[in-house]
Amino acid sequence: EATHTFCLVPLKALAEEKFQDFNNKYAKWGLKVAISTRDRAEYDDDLLSYQVIIATYEKMNALVVRTPELIDHVGVVVVDELQNIGELSRGVTLEILLTTLVIAPRRPQIIGLSATISNPKEIAEWMDAVLVETDKRDVELREGIVYTGLGTMEFEGLSLDKGDFIYR
Repeated sequence: EATHTFCLVPLKALAEEKFQDFNNKYAKWGLKVAISTRDRAEYDDDLLSYQVIIATYEKMNALVVRTPELIDHVGVVVVDELQNIGELSRGVTLEILLTTLVIAPRRPQIIGLSATISNPKEIAEWMDAVLVETDKRDVELREGIVYTGLGTMEFEGLSLDKGDFIYR
């Protein structure tokens, strides 16, 4: 039965953060949470005994390639930071993984999340998905630059020190 949920994130650090967060919030209610990244494989041999698996895009792709029947046990896949599909570095892996999931005979429900995707209608159409849009944000999206250099720097009439953020 397809009762497992995969929460996919682009980075190992985000996977660790989500893993800790989910365990802190939901373990007391009996939810069993696992993590699977390149550096965290201790749950991999027994993934299907967990209800929620936090993984990176690359690790989920590797798991599906190694064990294609895994998809038959997945009910929901939540893809965080879906805009990464357009990135040169990890976009191809994410696109291959999503294609595999979309065409699977027992296709899981796929929920893609993004605050910055530039072509949501096209992506939704490609995934044969319903596009849900909102302008509401729980956390303000701020665009700008962070000065990470050493010493003070002059920029557009401002004096910047390491860690200063200039809003767009």
